[in-house]
Amino acid sequence: MKRKRTVFIFVLTIVVSLSINAYAHEIYRVRLFFGLSVPDGSAVSLENWQLFLNEEIVKSFDAFNVVDS
Repeated sequence: MKRKRTVFIFVLTIVVSLSINAYAHEIYRVRLFFGLSVPDGSAVSLENWQLFLNEEIVKSFDAFNVVDS
């Protein structure tokens, strides 16, 4: 009986890991680019950028990176 249970758990583990891997290709990467200039020629201050980041971006995404360039 113990051997049957061990084999069952082993097979179940393989099936679960195969089903998880089957959906791995469905992970998407989205890149969003934001600039600090406005079409009228003015600029967005770093304070306004930080406010936008905290009030909009943080609320919209579970995880993200900000890279200054």
